[in-house]
Amino acid sequence: MIESVVSIFILSLIAILVILIHPFIDNVQTDSNENVIDYQLFLKEIESDKFGFVWKDVSNNEVSLYSQVNKKEYKLKQNKQSLILSGEKNGYLPMLDKIKTVFFSKSGHHFKISITFLNGEQYTNVSVLKNDK
Repeated sequence: MIESVVSIFILSLIAILVILIHPFIDNVQTDSNENVIDYQLFLKEIESDKFGFVWKDVSNNEVSLYSQVNKKEYKLKQNKQSLILSGEKNGYLPMLDKIKTVFFSKSGHHFKISITFLNGEQYTNVSVLKNDK
């Protein structure tokens, strides 16, 4: 009789722990999935023919881009916890959120982008955009 009560008590504790921990596990998986999707959408947008970007200059913290479609210059850089695409004068377009760090470097005729999200995930890509020279 006592063994049954103890085993029911232990099973109840396990069930309560699973119920309490489950939302945290879902949040971690959702953040990770969102980061992967957002990163791929960012790459698709920046490398699309919509802007026809070529890069002009690359430093550790920003890339100067030129749109062959709009005939305008842009900068891709980190602003607080976002990666933004800013115009020459005013305005900007948020490209990615929840960013911890962004690092750019030259890679031959292309540029390399390394992003670390706030949750620790890291992604690195060599862009298909070529230098305008």
